[in-house]
Amino acid sequence: MEEGLLQNIRQFSFIVANGTLDSELFPVGGEDYRPSLFEFGSELEQLYVIFLRNLQKGKNFSHARRRAALWLKSYIDQAFVPHPSMEDWELDLEPM
Repeated sequence: MEEGLLQNIRQFSFIVANGTLDSELFPVGGEDYRPSLFEFGSELEQLYVIFLRNLQKGKNFSHARRRAALWLKSYIDQAFVPHPSMEDWELDLEPM
């Protein structure tokens, strides 16, 4: 595995587990998204798929993290609509 990709995955894993995925969408002291991710597991898988697919498309770490955070916010808060909308390729769970 490419070292840069491995570092991105490590960093992403740390901020997801730490509860600091996106301070604008999930402010410190606000709603904790972690229980939603770990309750069933498939939500965590989807979060990583979005992150990794964006990296695969050549997007930088910040963009990939933000796209994953937007999806998570829309998953937790049904009234929240990510902008821009999630693309089918970002959500595809089929192997890359």
